[in-house]
Amino acid sequence: MRKRVFALFVFLFFSKFYPSMIIDGGGNILELSETGSLWIEDNSQLTLKDLTLKNLSGERLVMGGPDSVLVLHDVFVCLDGNYSFTQGAILFESAVEFRGTHTFAYTSDMTSTITSCATLTFDTCLTFSYNPASARRKNDVRELIEFRDTTARLFLKGVTLHATTTGMHIRGGTIIADHTNTVEADGTTVSDGIIFGDNLDATYTVSLIEFPSATIRAENVNEPNAYVAWLTA
Repeated sequence: MRKRVFALFVFLFFSKFYPSMIIDGGGNILELSETGSLWIEDNSQLTLKDLTLKNLSGERLVMGGPDSVLVLHDVFVCLDGNYSFTQGAILFESAVEFRGTHTFAYTSDMTSTITSCATLTFDTCLTFSYNPASARRKNDVRELIEFRDTTARLFLKGVTLHATTTGMHIRGGTIIADHTNTVEADGTTVSDGIIFGDNLDATYTVSLIEFPSATIRAENVNEPNAYVAWLTA
């Protein structure tokens, strides 16, 4: 059966969603137009389920405030340009995959969560850049990507995982690696580098599953003293 494409043509207006709405694609394609945007109001939640989201870039998906929530459940996200997630939170449920040769930048100061038994996949040649300026609600700014438990998985399939001098700390969960992946840290110390796991609490040990062809390289040509560490208690 051929998948159908349903396009969101908004032209000069935004499609605003509040307080809660579900778009169930039934395995079809939601294609964003060049002149329109999905806008999730503050204190609102939009769930995208069982669909492929095409043409995500720029301002085509806007979070209206810090308490805007996007739920992705069985969704392929196809970037056709760089995209910055600037505020609000994402819940990754079941299987979510980002595709494209562009950068998905996470700059929100809220915590996004890979839920239990969910897999978040970054596909070949994509760059995930982690760069929150601060954190709300006393959260550690380095820990705004949360793994709900050991069944929450991040699958790296030949991508670049980058963190600015904000640093990034991945605690708990499972990392799956295939193909050649590069981990880039602009920071040069334990406080501003990229840290996997916890050497004080075994609860937050990060499991690693590697395919035979997998390689994980820790490097940053712009910062030769980049700090990347894998810790176990």
